[in-house]
Amino acid sequence: MTLLELIDQGIEAANTPEDSYRDHGGFSGLASPCWMQLWLTWHWASSEQKPAKILRKFDRGHAAEVRHKGYLRGAGITVCDTDPKTGKQYRLKAKDCGFLGGSVDGVILGHPELDEDEWALWEFKSMGNATFNTLKRQGLEKANPMYWGQCHLYMHHAQLQHCVFMAENCDSNEMYEELFEVDHELAKLEVDKGKRILELWHERVPRISEHEGHFRCKNLCDHRNVCHRDKPFAVNCRTCKHLTPDFKGEPTWLCSKHNVELNREGMLAACENYQPLEIR
Repeated sequence: MTLLELIDQGIEAANTPEDSYRDHGGFSGLASPCWMQLWLTWHWASSEQKPAKILRKFDRGHAAEVRHKGYLRGAGITVCDTDPKTGKQYRLKAKDCGFLGGSVDGVILGHPELDEDEWALWEFKSMGNATFNTLKRQGLEKANPMYWGQCHLYMHHAQLQHCVFMAENCDSNEMYEELFEVDHELAKLEVDKGKRILELWHERVPRISEHEGHFRCKNLCDHRNVCHRDKPFAVNCRTCKHLTPDFKGEPTWLCSKHNVELNREGMLAACENYQPLEIR
């Protein structure tokens, strides 16, 4: 085994599929046009190991975000990215459904096109050359509706009027910035969609295409094998027919088979009475 192979092996071992399972339904993906993609993600339905190359790409994006916060501060912009109450990123939740929520990259003060006392949402993405050029040509709303929806969900729930969206071309280091106002109605529609999908926890929901060659299925979804190729669900309580979640307020996860409330560790472990949901 070569050194590079050993490095990749270590990266993958430190980032298992289970590590990517989120306890909540993130605002970052809620604007997906595919209901099934969201349903499968929230059910922890797939257990595909992401290759080290993709994981390094994620690391590069995280590092670029930190670097750009430094650029903003160097330009005299106030950047706040940590909630003093928790010491972590600012966390937002949908009203009456704590399962739906997300964490913002930060909020900034001092944008030259806004009032001097107005805080704005700051969101940052690192992207390849083709994606970046599409963003420049079309603007965020058309180029990436998911990012667009994510920003409006954050603004709506944080009660912010504007978003400063920034991106970096990771090939050329060219920078992009777009300033836009909140669309409260869009955010409400996305939350309503999320709540409707949660109501269908034990049922099949629509998918964007019946063909796996669709662009989103092929390039923008982790569930192609489960969704289109009949691979079995990952074995955990989220994909078990005995799980009865309650999403009013903070979510609770009841196993109706054993009449016990489960935490994350319990759901990951499953048990000998596991029975997969039947939605095929």
